[in-house]
Amino acid sequence: MKITTYADALKLLTMQSDKIRAYQNDFVPEEAWRVILSQYGKDVRNFIFGHSFILLKPETIARRLSCQAISYLAQRGFAPVGIICVELSRNAAHHIWRFQWNAATTDRIELTNWVNAQSPSILIMLRDCVPTLVPASVKLWRLKGSAHSARRKVDQLRSVLGMHNRMLGFVHTPDEPADLVRELSILFDSDELSALLRTCRLTEQSIDDLVTQCSRAVVELESQYPAHTINPDEVVQRLSLSTESHVLSPIWRDYAQRQPMSLTKVLSYFREYGLGKDSWDVLTIAAELIEHDIRGVHALLDARAIDEVFTQWAAQNSQ
Repeated sequence: MKITTYADALKLLTMQSDKIRAYQNDFVPEEAWRVILSQYGKDVRNFIFGHSFILLKPETIARRLSCQAISYLAQRGFAPVGIICVELSRNAAHHIWRFQWNAATTDRIELTNWVNAQSPSILIMLRDCVPTLVPASVKLWRLKGSAHSARRKVDQLRSVLGMHNRMLGFVHTPDEPADLVRELSILFDSDELSALLRTCRLTEQSIDDLVTQCSRAVVELESQYPAHTINPDEVVQRLSLSTESHVLSPIWRDYAQRQPMSLTKVLSYFREYGLGKDSWDVLTIAAELIEHDIRGVHALLDARAIDEVFTQWAAQNSQ
């Protein structure tokens, strides 16, 4: 792959013409592309198509699901070859999802930022140890499963982890190689990314040893933050037994009927109860009640096309 810039490489990194148009004038990925070239040289294709990452978000840490996610991926041939904590800041999140959040309500965006502020996220670089015709990032995208329950299969990762609603998605992965490069450039400066890629390049242990090491590391990281089920039914049941539960009666009624409630209204009831936006109970219930989408507005880049994209990658690389 004798290409010096991300913009020149873009057509090789995605099967989606809409994504090419969206990313072709974006300067953000160029820094990561330069770092990747400097680290991998002639082997750059091996990294771009043979690696991806998974971001274990604060709700995964609170629910103590990180080891389960690592084990799930290892069983499907993905070896953890680098691990680092990242702060999924407001600005980073806005950059990553800027082509999806044009269709999101401000309630959803604000609540997502509050969730991401609960703890760092854990980023795990993954090497595909069972190479196929499809890039590692695309395979991982498919394994993750959609944020929409109706589009998700029971054996996909988000289903296995017990995802309840679209906003508390537990994990994030890049969709394609184009997103892998772009998101690494959003999350890391050049020195940080160089160090992470150096670790990936030099890691040669067996997948079992890597899983053991990574699992120990995430258990230690998880132990630094409070545990929570992130299960709305459990929260409702527990708080309903409180002597002050009458304050939350309107929330329980709307929750039972799945009637939307504004984020401001949810916060006002919980504030009277004595809980604020730093409480997982508040975040868990709010994620169930708020409107997620602006009606009539479609995301600039919609992730519903995974099966089509997967097939296109397989067909192109089989030629």
